[in-house]
Formats: sequence, C-alpha cells, structure tokens
Amino acid sequence: MWQYDKRRRGTQKALCVVLAAAMLLSGCSDSAKESDADLGAGFRDLPSAVANQVAVGTAGVSSAHPLASKAGQHMLQRGGNAADAAVATGFALAVVENSMNGLGGRAQIILRTPEGEIHGIDAQTQLGSRYKGPLLTIKWSGIETVGVPGMVAGLLHLHETHGSLPLAEVMAPAISFAKDGFALLPGEASRHRRIEKKIRADETLAKVYLNDEGSLHSPGDIFRQEDLAKTLEKIASGGAESFYRGEIADTMYRDLHERGSGIELADIHNYRARSANLVSTTYRGYEVVSLAGPANGTAVIASLNVLSHMDLSQLSETSWAAVVNQTLALTMQATVFDDSQDKNYLDTIGSERAQAIFEELDLTAISRNRDKPKSISEQGLATTSSQYDWSGASHGKLSHHTTHHVSADTGGMLVSITQTLGPNMGAKVMTPGLGFMYAQTGGMPRWLSEAKAGDRPRTNIAPTLVLRDGQPILALGAAGGPLIPPAIVQVISRVIDRGQSVADAVAAPRVTPRMNLLFFRFETDEAQIEATPLNGWSPEEQAELEAMGIKVKTLERYSLFGRVHALSFDKQTGLWTGVADPDWEGSAAMVEQNTSEE
Repeated sequence: MWQYDKRRRGTQKALCVVLAAAMLLSGCSDSAKESDADLGAGFRDLPSAVANQVAVGTAGVSSAHPLASKAGQHMLQRGGNAADAAVATGFALAVVENSMNGLGGRAQIILRTPEGEIHGIDAQTQLGSRYKGPLLTIKWSGIETVGVPGMVAGLLHLHETHGSLPLAEVMAPAISFAKDGFALLPGEASRHRRIEKKIRADETLAKVYLNDEGSLHSPGDIFRQEDLAKTLEKIASGGAESFYRGEIADTMYRDLHERGSGIELADIHNYRARSANLVSTTYRGYEVVSLAGPANGTAVIASLNVLSHMDLSQLSETSWAAVVNQTLALTMQATVFDDSQDKNYLDTIGSERAQAIFEELDLTAISRNRDKPKSISEQGLATTSSQYDWSGASHGKLSHHTTHHVSADTGGMLVSITQTLGPNMGAKVMTPGLGFMYAQTGGMPRWLSEAKAGDRPRTNIAPTLVLRDGQPILALGAAGGPLIPPAIVQVISRVIDRGQSVADAVAAPRVTPRMNLLFFRFETDEAQIEATPLNGWSPEEQAELEAMGIKVKTLERYSLFGRVHALSFDKQTGLWTGVADPDWEGSAAMVEQNTSEE
C-alpha cells in the first residue's frame, strides 16, 4: 500500500513541499522510478494546486487533481497501458474530487485502441423500474433523483476489455487516498462548504465530512474516508460482481428502498455498461469522434458541421466568438431535449441540417480582419483562491459539476473519460457504510422530460477524440454541465482554425450562449463571456461584441466556463502535451518511457 509522511509542516516546509510536488508531477524517467512507498509523498501537506498544468512526454495523463494524474502516471511507469492509467485515474478522482464524481455516479468513455479502432462505453446512471419523476419543478437533490450507479461498471468494463495490469494494482492508489487520507485542496473544501447545511442535517454525511471537532475540513487538512476505502477494497477484489450483485448491492438496495427510492434490487443486479453510439464528422480534414445520446457529443459534432461552412481563420477574435456563440446556441437547442439513445443523429448533425442552421446565423457585423490570439498558457492565472468560484456559488447549480481525464500510452491507445454526479455532491444522498454519494439523475420535471423508468437520461458530457489520417491528434473533454460542449468546440476550433497550441487554446477566454431557464432556450443574441483579469476578454472586446448586437454578460471569476483536460500529439517529435485547465486544480503527469518496474 502507499504510505504517507503523517507530520504536519510549517509554512517554510510547506513551500518546499509545493516545489517538490511540482518536480514529481513533471514526469519521471526510467532512471527515476518510484516505489509504492514514495508515490504521493509530499502531497499530504499540499495546501493548494500545484504547477505542471502543461507537461510533455511520450505518454501521460491529464486530470482535475494532481493525485489522480499521479496515479495514472504510475500505472504507465509500471508497464500498464492507457486503459490501466485511465481506470487508476478515474477511481482516484472518485476519492480526491468526490464532490464532482464518485462510485454512485456515471461516466462516458471513448477510446482508440492500438489497432486504430474507436469504441465508446455508456455508463450513464439508470432510472429505477418504479421511477416517476417530479411533476413540475426540477429536483436538484433527494432520494427521488437517485439512479443506479454506472461509473463503476464503466471503469471495470474498460479494464476488463483493454487493461493489462491486475485490478487490485490499478485501484491501489484510490484505496490508499481513501484510507490514509490526502491534503484537501481549496476547491474541494469550498464545495463541501457549499452544502454544509445538508451535511450537518444528515448523520451519514456528517460522519464523513465533519472532523472530530464537528467542523468541515479546511484546505490542507488531511481528509480520510474509511467507509469508501472498504468499498473500494471490495471492488478491487471482487470486481463488478461485488458492487452490482453482492454485498454492496444489497446494502444499497436496503437503504434506498427504506427511503422510498424507485430502484429495485433487480435494477442494480441487471445494470451493465454498454456500447455507446459514436457520432463523428470530418472537420477541415480532421476526423472528430464523440459519443451520442445519452452523452451530448452530438452538440459538439453539430457545431463543427455548422462552423465548417465558414473560414474562421481570418476572423477577428470577437467575430470568431460571435459566430461560435450563435452556433452553439442553435446546436445546443437542437440536441439538449431530443437527443436519445435511439435517435437518427443525421436529423441533427447532417449536412442539410448544418446548412440550415448556418443560414440562421447573423453575419452582418462580422469582421474578417484577423487578429492574433494572445499566448497566455505560460503566464499562470489567479494567485489566490478568492479569485475562483470553486463551487458555483456565483454561477449556479448548472455550472459546477463533473470531472474529466485523458490518458495516452506509447502503444497507440488513447482514452478520454468524463465522470459526474450531476450538480455538486449529486443527490446529496449516501448509504451508511458505503462512503459515496449518489448522482442526481431523475430530477427533470415531467412536463420538460420524457424520461421514464429504466431510462438513462440525457447528459451534456462529451468525451471527444480528434484524428488526422487515422492517427490520434487530440483527446479532450470538459466539466461544467451545459458549458461542456461549448468548451470542447472552442478548444477544437482554436487549435484547428486559429492555429493555437492546445495549451493556449485551453487557457484562452471562452464564450457561451445564455440559457433562458424560464423557457429552457439558448439565446443567439446573448452571450456570457469570460472576463477574468489575466486570460479574459478585454473591455474593448466586450464593446466590440455589443456593437455586433450581442447582449453581453461578463463573468470575472475563474472556473466558470467549463474545465477542459486534454492531450495533444505532435507527430514530428513523437511527444504528447498534457494540459490541465488553468482555471482548476488539476495537473498533467507525463512519462518519458513506458517500462515496467522490477
């Protein structure tokens, strides 16, 4: 098992820890192999996010938490492949970023095999066989919103079909983080504070999230999850059978049934991860592949099909933003409510539909005087946590949930995974003794949703791959609810259309259409723009957008426009660049060689 130095350190030593952690995360060569005992050393006292949000290597991982990236990197160093790295990262995220995802949540997975095949795995949470759904209003939490968990099935299916290392070895980092603890980052601590009232009102949640003094943990505190560690150990030894058809399943059912859930024991027993429908397009010579319903890669592909009707390389930055914003409003509207597992996706993404949407765009004020996008990925962003909105406190429940990670090895395997609980902490429901939150799944009102018992409801998560001549070029995905497709589309367009590096494309300011919650409609003439001090749109650019007839709302906190994690391949150097969104607390952890340890 992984071991940790249990001493707390003073300010000077904490600074040394930050520097040491940054060096660890920069990647390790074959001559600097780590033992299990060393892995993770120095992170217990790490009070804030570390560096290495951009890193280069022959293989690697990018995720929303340094420890999760480190777990995936370690699998690659031990001779594992990208599937092993992805599963290790995914389970680690379920521990260290459990407000965003977890064993009670859902996942969508897309991967490219070494042989060049692309597969999708649908591990969406599934409504119970007695589900009815709320009548008139959205339910953001509560027992009636709980669905059958899917993430565990998805990660284990990925490992069973494509992994190479033993499951117990792959899950060891997550188990250790839960059992031995880890230093809580500011963002996670902030999201715990956001639901403090619910935590204090629930005996099970209070046991997990309050310390011995009855207070929430602060950034830098060591956070342990003993019940979750026991659950993970059972999964590591018993696989999916132990979770869905063994003791864990029985415990879940008894608790959920007693509380009035619509989930039957057979619903849990019969749950399986299944093949996901792929949706793809050719965009300026690049093949872009994502996942269709219940994921929303359809919105990504539809947007690119519309944008392909115009040369975006010669536009000014603000004109590019105006075109992208209108396109996203129309394509998100087309896919958000009618995109199901069995839909004929050509209705939404086909050439005739894309042409029709393009003709709806208002291009009268577009400037074709290209200006050069800023290079900002190396300058760093905010210096204090107060400049971030870690929990969605200033931007609402729709903005802050979900996590994404990507993994690549030297053998040609590439994996992109999005995991989520829905809103912060999901349904805010936890079964005593299991240690994980359930996802919010069935919260849409009946008048707005056709979701019925046994369905896997729609989600905006959209893990995506970009290839050129069959070879992987880019793997990415995002977190942030309805902000996910806009973030992915903008990064792809900035890389392909604007000629930016993936690091600059991820760091660049984003725009997203405003969703009118009264009518559940995306407005084409309204835009929310990222106006943060270091990487945001300037007041002059805001004025330019308003001169185009766009109603602009500026948002000045970091982490409000989706969080992208990506890997980009350079065929000339044979190296991957890993990028973790600078608006979040993650990292890229790359390796020079994929070799097994003695």
